[in-house]
Amino acid sequence: AGDGVPGGRQRAEGIATEESDEVDGLLAPAQGSKPPPDPRPAIGPADRRRQRLIKWSVLAILVVQNAGTSLLLVRCPVTGFNSQTGVIMQETLKATICLGLVAAEGGCLGLRQALRIDVEVVKTSVPAILYLVQNNLFYVATRRMDAPTFAVLYQGKIFTAAVFSVILLGRALTCRQWLALCFLAGGSVLVVLSQTQTTSVATDADASFVPGLLAVLMATVCSGLAGVYFEKLLKGSTVSLAVRNLHLAGFSVITGVVALVASGDGQALSSHFFDGYTTIVWSSIINNAGGGLLVAVVLKYADNILKCFATTLAIIVTIAVSTLFFHTPLSSLVLLGTACVLSAIFLYSGLSSSAVCAGAVGAGGSIGGGGKVSEEGTQRENAVSATRLGTAMHKAA
Repeated sequence: AGDGVPGGRQRAEGIATEESDEVDGLLAPAQGSKPPPDPRPAIGPADRRRQRLIKWSVLAILVVQNAGTSLLLVRCPVTGFNSQTGVIMQETLKATICLGLVAAEGGCLGLRQALRIDVEVVKTSVPAILYLVQNNLFYVATRRMDAPTFAVLYQGKIFTAAVFSVILLGRALTCRQWLALCFLAGGSVLVVLSQTQTTSVATDADASFVPGLLAVLMATVCSGLAGVYFEKLLKGSTVSLAVRNLHLAGFSVITGVVALVASGDGQALSSHFFDGYTTIVWSSIINNAGGGLLVAVVLKYADNILKCFATTLAIIVTIAVSTLFFHTPLSSLVLLGTACVLSAIFLYSGLSSSAVCAGAVGAGGSIGGGGKVSEEGTQRENAVSATRLGTAMHKAA
């Protein structure tokens, strides 16, 4: 009996040694043999330069589009131009581009499938109507506030999107993200307080800031709800993003025409549709239509760091252009509120300043080391589990 315990310990140690040797044998290549080649294609210097060029191009397009949304809308004429026709033209242009993309992807068969009306297509009408209302509210808001104020306050869409993602998608937010939303709300309040202290806020003499504030707040609600609902549709469907954008634009055009006729301005559809259209109006229409289609490019090429970086640069560009060329007054409250909003953007995304700098400098670089280490660790864990299972089955037999 006394000799049984040491013998059992020796057998256990022998089994553990054999298990470790078997695992090392599974992972290590045989002597004299070459290691298996990496299945991932090698990325050369030319490919890295191309990826870096694409990412920086996407960054530049994002900055120009985001900044142009505020700057161009503010400069649109107040009288003589029906903003509803601008939204209809914007969605018509977007639908035309989407038709071309769908035809390029699937040909005539793809077009027939995209234009087929079914339950999934009808579901797209909900975000389409929300986006239509949002685009009309843009014109209402920008006629009653300057471009920097609109650009900062419109970042409230992050708050509404977070709330609706919790309600509709059941997504859980971390404490850091809730803190970021508090920063966002605080920065928006500072900007609003700064505007209530100025007398030259509105671009129209008869307008006031309060209707513009209500319009931009309602626009953030529409943007957040439409974005989360659209995300839910994309997750539960195999339809491509180009087809979904085509459905969105189509429903927006139909709803916009119906709303224009219901408003009593039906003559705008015949003889007065393009009244008041200037170069600024056409530029705003093209910019907003491109912004809706830019989502696909961002999803394919850009990452979270670049999106936050582009949003930050766009707000800074909007403030700089408005101050230098349009003589928009800036106060300390505006700058402080803008700083809070920018901090909230990065805090909500979980990005630090060092990560942003590294991502901006090394955009397009290859990040494969961490994945390789993780892959090797997973292989070793699987091998250990398989060996232990085999040892247990052998002992049981």
